[in-house]
Amino acid sequence: MNGNGCVHFADWQATTDGRELLDPVYAQYRETIVVVEIERPDGTLFNFCPFIWVDQDISLVRGYLQGWPKKMGSTYLTRSLPVENVAAAPLKAGTRLGAALSVKDRRLIEASMELTGNIGRPYGFLANKTIGTVGWPDLTKPGCLPELKWVLPDIQGKATSDWHEAEATIKVLPHPVEELSLLGALKATNASVGWAGITVVGALEVPPCG
Repeated sequence: MNGNGCVHFADWQATTDGRELLDPVYAQYRETIVVVEIERPDGTLFNFCPFIWVDQDISLVRGYLQGWPKKMGSTYLTRSLPVENVAAAPLKAGTRLGAALSVKDRRLIEASMELTGNIGRPYGFLANKTIGTVGWPDLTKPGCLPELKWVLPDIQGKATSDWHEAEATIKVLPHPVEELSLLGALKATNASVGWAGITVVGALEVPPCG
């Protein structure tokens, strides 16, 4: 079975009213986000996130509230800085970048890319709406399943940089517990690098089809 999706390697900085920026340990985190494209019965296309790993407990809990199934993992990715130096990995043709995810001290994903010098575009949840799932089991009622709701993030502010096209490769390594391999073999067909900023103020229930 073939399908479309996206793997994001992200280095984030988040804040509520700005105070976290003065103590960056509360603002910064990195994560790997896997989204797959789904088609609803009325033919509309959305994304859904089956896997996401983060290295910050604050982001972990915030993700649960927003419907993202976050787990702990270590993401590393090449940082690009606005200076002309090989260690800065400037965003221009020929620059090579890498990213990797490890979960429970085991490497799970490896990716690499080389910038083409052409204009790119955003993918994944930056390009299309992504449905999340919220709902918690009640331990006082162990025989009852949680009542699940499907939600969309209520985004009221979005800013992006220019996007830079890249040629990429991606590899999923065997893992004794993580189930990413259930998606089948992953092949990078398009890739890009850029910056994005979003303001999420809540969540909205997914509208009915039609």
